[in-house]
Amino acid sequence: MKAMPTKPARLGGPSARSGGRPGRRPAQTGLLAAAGFGAGTVGLGISVAWAQLGGGYPSLPATVPNTRVGDLRGQLEQYLPGLQPRTAGPAFLVSASLGVDAGVTDNALRVEQPRRADAFTSISPTLGVSGDTSRLKVNLGYTPIATLYAQTPSQNRFDHYGNGAALATLVPEALFLDLRGTVTQQSRTGGYYGQTTTLAANRNDQVQSATFSVTPYAEHRFGGLGTARLGYSLARTVQSGYGSQNAFNTNQAFLFNNGFGATGDLTTQRERASFVTGEDLGRINDIVVGEAVQYSGAGAYRGAHRNQVTNDVGYAVTRTITALAGFGYQDLRFSGVPGVRINEPIWRLGGRFTPNQDSSVTITYGRRDGFNAAAVDGAYSPTARTRVFVRYATGLTTDAEEQQNLLATTNVGPTGLLVDSVTGAPVSSSSGAFGTQNGLYRLRRFSITGLLLLNRDAVSVSLQQEDRQSVNTVPAGIGGTAAAATAASTSGVYGTLSWEHELSPAMTGSASLSYGVDDNGNLVGTGASGSQRTVQTILGLNYVFTETLTGNARYLFTDRSGGTGQANAGPFGYGRVGQNLTENLLLVGLRKSF
Repeated sequence: MKAMPTKPARLGGPSARSGGRPGRRPAQTGLLAAAGFGAGTVGLGISVAWAQLGGGYPSLPATVPNTRVGDLRGQLEQYLPGLQPRTAGPAFLVSASLGVDAGVTDNALRVEQPRRADAFTSISPTLGVSGDTSRLKVNLGYTPIATLYAQTPSQNRFDHYGNGAALATLVPEALFLDLRGTVTQQSRTGGYYGQTTTLAANRNDQVQSATFSVTPYAEHRFGGLGTARLGYSLARTVQSGYGSQNAFNTNQAFLFNNGFGATGDLTTQRERASFVTGEDLGRINDIVVGEAVQYSGAGAYRGAHRNQVTNDVGYAVTRTITALAGFGYQDLRFSGVPGVRINEPIWRLGGRFTPNQDSSVTITYGRRDGFNAAAVDGAYSPTARTRVFVRYATGLTTDAEEQQNLLATTNVGPTGLLVDSVTGAPVSSSSGAFGTQNGLYRLRRFSITGLLLLNRDAVSVSLQQEDRQSVNTVPAGIGGTAAAATAASTSGVYGTLSWEHELSPAMTGSASLSYGVDDNGNLVGTGASGSQRTVQTILGLNYVFTETLTGNARYLFTDRSGGTGQANAGPFGYGRVGQNLTENLLLVGLRKSF
């Protein structure tokens, strides 16, 4: 298949990113730490959320075979410029590893009172698959984690983490099948930063999310004039919690739209046609996209749709500066009170700055989803050892839709981690910082991450700010319940600094510090504030015994304060939104690669 021009793909923004290819490097094996306690991963895990609205979240444990546990350097090298693609080796690589970790904690329930010390064991097998042939490209990383407590069986859990993508060429240069999937764990109430969600939150505060998509599409290149694509996509998101939190049914349907921490399912069908101009137009790049989206779900998604037509034009003023202009029409419908109806023109104006081949920053201002807003999207590499990712984006969405947007705008990288299909920025698909909010909301998100790689040190620093304003509610009584409908808006800001130092060729030390302040709105029906402040520190030590055996030790300190701390409040029974808690946790383990 002939490659599509890269500039038009960038020009189209989020809408133009679907259909990206899986990464071409082989997946490696080994977990950065069972339950994601690699301080090295923290900087990347929380770095930048690169979905359609800047989405995606921290707390995705990496599946990185054949690298040291907690190897931040190995992670950073994937996102710095100059990475060479895979050029030789077997067409398919399959790798596996098994990690066993033992830990102790002084607060197994993760609550203010009662504090209960306990010991636990985590078992985490990892599977990595990579394939690159003329007909099939595959990247897959999957890690289930089983955690068993000695004296607190209520906290026993079996969590799933993984990303996968496969692109099959059915008819060369004409017909393709794109398969994608992600499964992750996230916090209901938020306040957990970096790679700590799996063990840092009470089990009843967890939501397991799985999203899969199937996209057959046809493509034809008209020489240098351009490339046309016509496709259909079916995406399905399933969310569930433990115990009583699993009870998403008709009697609680209103919670999907306005309930803080509610869970639910979403099915999306999308028909999409696009045309991207080629080199014959010289300095001009143009992309025309027509898209019709139908939603099937509860709450705001009952009878909802999103239809739009856009035309984005770029003119290369110089080699480094491109002027951008876009216009179109949008037709949106979401249920609720008041129902959301948007039928109006959309537009954007701006430019792109490309100072070198490894850097590109796009800044625009325009109207979309019913409001005016700026947008920033870029990656800048002043040297081969440094890189900065930045994004500011807004939109009308839900958590479930964000998960689906994530699949459409990312590729699965060489280690099973998600990367942005345009900038190559690291992406994580789980939310630990801001909690879940499946009502329809207006999202504003800003994120910036800096990476630095030295001879014996690796540093990652990141900052993310997020604001979700609920735009409607579902009336009390929908779904057979008389509970009052209360919209829940959320906001927060957090940052993380991660550092790794090579003490010897076999031993590496790491440290990270995260600080965040967030307000997760009101728990439905209680009026309880969700405001909280969280500080987390992780110290790590990794040792390579042999090429296939690695040992690691981690110490985690968490301190959370603020909010009302109401116990057993709300429809889910666990309450404790914003409850104060302090925890010290020690984790040691071994990982064997096969």
